[in-house]
Amino acid sequence: GFIESEQPDQIVLRNTDGQSITLQRSEIEQLDPQILSLMPEGLLDKLDDAQLRDLMAYLRSSQPLNDGT
Repeated sequence: GFIESEQPDQIVLRNTDGQSITLQRSEIEQLDPQILSLMPEGLLDKLDDAQLRDLMAYLRSSQPLNDGT
């Protein structure tokens, strides 16, 4: 999972389903960063420049986009 928050005695992880899991540091044997991305290889290759810019703008937006309906 992704580290959601850290405290001196515990770490909260968020898994890929969006659920939070709290672990006591005393229960953690080793904490290593993931080297590979969760995004599949080549996923963005089929997008042209405009589509890629639109996707990045959407991902950076904090408000839902209004589709005009």
